[in-house]
Formats: sequence, structure tokens, C-alpha cells
Amino acid sequence: MADDDRVDTRRVTAVRRRPARALYDHLSLVYGVLAEPWERRPRRRALELLSLRPGECVLEVGIGSGADLRTLGRAGCHAWGLDLSMGMLRRAGRLHGARVVCGDALALPVSGDAFDVVYASFTLELFATSEIPIVLSEALRILRPGGRLGIVSLTKDDSGRIVRVYEWAHRQFPALVDCRPIDARAALESAGFRISHAARDQVSGLPVEILVGRKPG
Repeated sequence: MADDDRVDTRRVTAVRRRPARALYDHLSLVYGVLAEPWERRPRRRALELLSLRPGECVLEVGIGSGADLRTLGRAGCHAWGLDLSMGMLRRAGRLHGARVVCGDALALPVSGDAFDVVYASFTLELFATSEIPIVLSEALRILRPGGRLGIVSLTKDDSGRIVRVYEWAHRQFPALVDCRPIDARAALESAGFRISHAARDQVSGLPVEILVGRKPG
């Protein structure tokens, strides 16, 4: 499949409905400085667990600063990046020369069975609980049989006071604290993925779950 055949531009328009787009456009110039020092370690661990191979086609959903696209390219992968923010996409393309497309994970503008790997770090927990199954069904659709989904996400830990404080802040100030801990493992398994690798980490005291799920086939 040619690279251009992977992208279905008819599905890109869905991104216009998401208000978070404007926020991340504004953050695009400083996002790498704000997030990279805290998120780097769990993201690197996720890429290790994915066991990437040269020549594999990888889609990163929610590219942030685009730093992981550079890592994917250095691993010899054919890497694509998708984000709802044009500011993030322009910056990633300029810094890393990456192939990027504007789109929404609720309706990925990508052909079915097009990718070996889908990867999303600190992205799944940005979606409403009712939207997470849709995001995962889209990932399942575009993965080839046996393909892998790598997820890094804040995770539920009811015993931790810092998690309860963070969840309170998310409820009170959702525009500023826009993500929240989720049960990513249960979500992946419910969507039909088989968990092949799992690890734990933390970011600023918040527990983070790193998962690799495989598409059946």
C-alpha cells in the first residue's frame, strides 16, 4: 500500500467539532518544554515494549511535541503522526520532518488494515468515558491482523491520595486538567485486544500504566 493510500481525507472533517483543538494550538510552541521532561520515561518504555521492527508502519495518535515520531524514524519505521491540533502538526513537521495528518481518533482518517502499530501516549485519557470504546475500535480497524496497540495512560489507583486530588482538580477545572486516570487495561480488553505486555511507572507521583495489546489474527 502506498503512503498516500493510507489517508482517507473524507474523514478529516470530524476534527472540527472538538473544542480541545484551540487549546493545543495555543500550547504547541511550549508543549515540548512543559511535557517532555515528565513524560519521556514512560513513553520510552512503551516503545521498548512494542518491539518495533524496521519497515513497520506506525501511526502515533496525539503526537504532542513530535519527539516520538523522531524515535520511530530512527528505529527504521514508516511513521505517521495524527493530531487534532494544526499547531502541533506544523511544529512536529518542521522539527522532525515527519509525515503528519490532521484528524480525530474518533474517526481516524486512515484505511483499514493499514498499520502494524498504533501508539498513543497520554492521549486515551483525554476522551470521555463513552468515547474511549470508539477510539479503540478505530485503532482495531486500522491495524493489520496481529498488529499492536501501545498505550501510555494515567491509571486508576484508589489507594493514592494524589490521584484523588488530581481527579478532584479534573472535575473542577476540566479545561486546565484535561485528562484523568482511567482503567486502560479493562478498556483494551473490552475492545478485543489481547494484552501482551504491561508495565507501571509514574509522572509527578501519579501512577501510569504502559500496555501493549494485540489485534486478534
